[in-house]
Amino acid sequence: MVIWLCAWGLLWCLDGVLNLGNLALLLVLASAIAGAWVSAFASVGTSAMFVLMFNWFFVEPRYTFNVHLHRDLLLLVTMMGVSVVVSYLMARLRMAAELESQYAKASELLRELSEQFRETSDVQTQGQQLQTWIAQEAACGVSVLLLQDGAADEGVGHSQVIGEAKGQDRQGLFACAQQFGAMGPGTGRYENQATVFLPLRGRARAYGAVALHAHEAKLLSAVQRDMLQQACDLLGHEIERAQTLRLAQQAKDVAQSQSLRNTLLTSISHDYRTPLANLMGAASVIHDQVARL
Repeated sequence: MVIWLCAWGLLWCLDGVLNLGNLALLLVLASAIAGAWVSAFASVGTSAMFVLMFNWFFVEPRYTFNVHLHRDLLLLVTMMGVSVVVSYLMARLRMAAELESQYAKASELLRELSEQFRETSDVQTQGQQLQTWIAQEAACGVSVLLLQDGAADEGVGHSQVIGEAKGQDRQGLFACAQQFGAMGPGTGRYENQATVFLPLRGRARAYGAVALHAHEAKLLSAVQRDMLQQACDLLGHEIERAQTLRLAQQAKDVAQSQSLRNTLLTSISHDYRTPLANLMGAASVIHDQVARL
C-alpha cells in the first residue's frame, strides 16, 4: 500500500509536467516493486484496478472511461500487459526465493541431525534422536521401527519399535520397510490412511520405517515431506554404514584368527619335527646296525 500510495502521489505531482506515457511508466514500476511482497493474483488484480483508475484520472477525456482509440488505447493495453507480466514474474521469483530458502533451512537442519548421528554409534539412540527431530518438525506423534539382523517381517530377528505403534500402524511400519517406499497421504500410495509412513532407506534395502501419527500428517507440504524422507534416509545410511563396518571388522577378526591359527600350527609342527627327526635318525641307526649292536 505504501508503494502504491507513493506512486499515485508522484502521478499527481507530475501531472502536467510529464506526458502520459512517462506517467504510465510510474505505475509499471510500482507494480514491479509491489510484486515482491504480494501474490501474483493480488498483484495482477491491483494492477488492473490502477490501470482503470489511471484511465479515469489522467487519460483525456478525464473522469470517464472513454479513450481515444488511436492515441491512448494502445498505451493502456500495453501498460496493462506489461504490469501483468511483471507482476507474474515477480511473484514467480518470490516463490522461487521462498522455496530456495526452505531448502536451505532443510539442509541446515539435516546437517545438524547428521552431526547428532555421528556423535553416537548406538542404533537405538539414533532412532530416538530421529523420533524427537521429526516430532518437532512435523508437530505430531512419531514411531520408529528399527530392523536388525536381516529382519523383514513382524516378530523376526531383533526388530524394535520406538514410540507407540499398535495395530494397523505397526503393520504399516513393517509393510513400508518391506515395500521400500513411502505410504499414506501425499505419497501416492494408500492415500486413505491417516498415518504417513516413511522408510529408512539404505542403498538396496530398508532398515526400518517411521510413522507420523494423527491428522496433522496430512498437512505436510511436499518440501516438508521430502525433508523428513531425507532425514529417514540419513539414519538408514548410517545404519548401513555401521553394519558394513561391523562386517568388515568381523572379516578382519576372522582373518587374524586364521593367521594366528596357521602360525600356531606351523610352530607346533616345527617343534614336533625336531625331536621326531632325532628319533627317526636313532631308529634308522639301530635298524641298519642291528647285527653289530
